[in-house]
Amino acid sequence: MAYERPGVYVSESTFTTNITANTGVTSAAFLGTAERGPTTPIAITSWTQYTSIFGALNNDYDLGYAVYHFFANGGQTAYVARVADSSAVLATSNIQGTPTAGAAADIWRLNAKSPGVWGNSLTVDYTFDTTTLVTPTTTPKFTKDSLFTVTVKLSGVQVEEWSGLSVDPTENRYIGTVLDLYSSYVTTASVATVAAGAQLTISGLTSSVVVVPKTFASGSDGGGSIDSVDWAATLDNYDTNKQPLIFNLVGQTSTTIVNDGIDKMATRGNSFLVVDTPLAATTKSALSAAVSGYTQSSYAAVYGPALKMFDPTKSGAAAVRTTFPGGAVVGAMIRSEVSRGVAKAPAGYGLDVRNVFGLVTTLTEAEQGSLYKTEQINLFSTVPGVGVIINGARTQARNTADKFITVRRSLNFLKQTLKDSTAYALFEPNDERLWSDLTVKISSILTNFWGTGGLKGKSTGEAFYITCSSANNTALSVEDGIVNIEVGVALQTPAEFIVITISQFTGGSTATSI
Repeated sequence: MAYERPGVYVSESTFTTNITANTGVTSAAFLGTAERGPTTPIAITSWTQYTSIFGALNNDYDLGYAVYHFFANGGQTAYVARVADSSAVLATSNIQGTPTAGAAADIWRLNAKSPGVWGNSLTVDYTFDTTTLVTPTTTPKFTKDSLFTVTVKLSGVQVEEWSGLSVDPTENRYIGTVLDLYSSYVTTASVATVAAGAQLTISGLTSSVVVVPKTFASGSDGGGSIDSVDWAATLDNYDTNKQPLIFNLVGQTSTTIVNDGIDKMATRGNSFLVVDTPLAATTKSALSAAVSGYTQSSYAAVYGPALKMFDPTKSGAAAVRTTFPGGAVVGAMIRSEVSRGVAKAPAGYGLDVRNVFGLVTTLTEAEQGSLYKTEQINLFSTVPGVGVIINGARTQARNTADKFITVRRSLNFLKQTLKDSTAYALFEPNDERLWSDLTVKISSILTNFWGTGGLKGKSTGEAFYITCSSANNTALSVEDGIVNIEVGVALQTPAEFIVITISQFTGGSTATSI
């Protein structure tokens, strides 16, 4: 239509959607013990960021080594949470002021960012801006308008500095806002209201000393040991994160804790659990025993035996460390997903395990075959010229199609993608036009997945089907506000066994098998 005369023009068009959802690369989720750090998950995108929040590699804690391997093997984003004793206590420090008439009281109190003994190694230097103090050259007085700098030190080493802070909550540099939002080491436990015109004397602050150091104390790792309740509580902290995640409960082989994790994956419906085997499991019988009590679920896969790595915190013979494999496996899984998608098994010669040089034990081919076929343990192999590879792609499910990791992760991917891509249909008129539009959109997604090798079949008709019509959307379901969509997919399974038969023959003669 040509528009020549000014006015309002109305036309009709077929119902279309303007919203396109794209489920991105899966992220990781690591839970484990660390020197410090939050027990609620935080997104970590680099090794440097991890160390600033959870601390450097430490032989007493396994979480750091898992995340270190994750990034070394191609990992991109990990949601990390520290598992701590529920009775652990925050280290704390305060600074007091004495009014002209009255007793000394806290002006503010700081806590370590997370509970534990580590917080007792914190110190804070408060440097007061003399231009904002009353009578700075005689007896300095602190007021609501006074400014100061907070210098945070860990074991005597400066790690943060925050300047121009104020106790006035209306100021942009209010101490409670700046430290609580941006500090990796401390938070404010309380900040007193300093009344306009009030003048406070701060112990240690004089006309010649404007830097007041304060130590932290009372931090504790708790009175007991970390148990299954602590692990479950930390795992529950991920419930608000609804995106697909590959979990690793670092170093955990306890049947109770692992099965809690498997149950959580099934409840989430879009996530997957990578399970470590014990460091001491160096025989077929020990590896078999380690998985004997695990739930036979497709939402989890077990990897072993343990790996050997060079420990960057040590030198010489002591630099060899036996380490849990989960961090490296999760990183390799995501590396495979980025390059080939979820339909490619995260295993094989093209997916070497980086930053390791060997295995804690060597199993015979017969032992490997038994553990893989019977116990569904994905084993590592050392290949000359290649290195250590993942030589298995099975879940803990038995005798079902989802015994393969590719099947389970493809289902997870498709469930999440279809959920995200059909969300636009909420509150749209529930009729044939909506059903047709949903069918077109889902068909486009599945066609693309088939085209990249995610589904079997020589055509889309062999690869998938979609039913969203009056056949499964009755008048009753429409009245109830329900749209029913049935999707069937032919998922790929990996080639696990390459069988080659070689025959010798002489030209014109019958072949003889050898």
